[in-house]
Amino acid sequence: MRQLYVKGFPVEMTLDDLIEFFEPHGGESVMLRYDAKKNFKGSVFILFKTPEQAKTFIDAPEMKYKDTVLTDRLYRNDYWEKKNSEKNSGKQDEVKRKEDQKKKREQEEKEELQSKITRGSILKVSGIEDKTEMVKIKEFFGKFGKVAWVDFGSGDKFALVRYATANEATTAWEKAQGEAEDGKVKLDDKELSATVLEGEEEEAHWKTVFESIHSRFSNKRGGGKFGGRGRGRGNKRRGGYGRDGPSEKRSRADD
Repeated sequence: MRQLYVKGFPVEMTLDDLIEFFEPHGGESVMLRYDAKKNFKGSVFILFKTPEQAKTFIDAPEMKYKDTVLTDRLYRNDYWEKKNSEKNSGKQDEVKRKEDQKKKREQEEKEELQSKITRGSILKVSGIEDKTEMVKIKEFFGKFGKVAWVDFGSGDKFALVRYATANEATTAWEKAQGEAEDGKVKLDDKELSATVLEGEEEEAHWKTVFESIHSRFSNKRGGGKFGGRGRGRGNKRRGGYGRDGPSEKRSRADD
């Protein structure tokens, strides 16, 4: 191996200066390296007459040009391996930076979601007959607390009854059981069971609610024939019942 990469020369040096410097060391050919503006970068590729001369130059404890220490002396192949390694490391750093940004953004979104959630307000009710109208569900559960929204549709296995204030769902269900015969809550002669949404299930529901609100208002701002959305799920009845009456699924969130 006769070719080296050498760095640390003053940038004002000329080719003649470099040839004069390398000749006593066995230098045969010098290639200056330039930046994008065609200014000398202070580094060169130098071809020596023999591999031994190249090795002597690279193995020297220290090499100077006048009073300036040459900072890098590498075989050309080693130089390119080093550059590729630095490039790959830079890519890995960029990937890590983007992953960290994504995690930070997700954490911020989660914290924002949690700050908006009305905790303990959603009652998940099973056992409702498929043909039961949402207005009837709202009126029934409205006897036990202020219902803000009902979400139930054909084919659903459960209804979501959202109360207006935090922790109201538990209180409402306890009232319903307290007023029911033998503690069995019934609607249209169907015995109901219920749980209060919490944890990830609660957060997932609220995320859907806020996304629906955002989509609804985005469509209103957009207007025109491209502003609307389809009904989804074919001809099946689907939607929510809030303070302003029934609506399609696309408007399932209240204001």
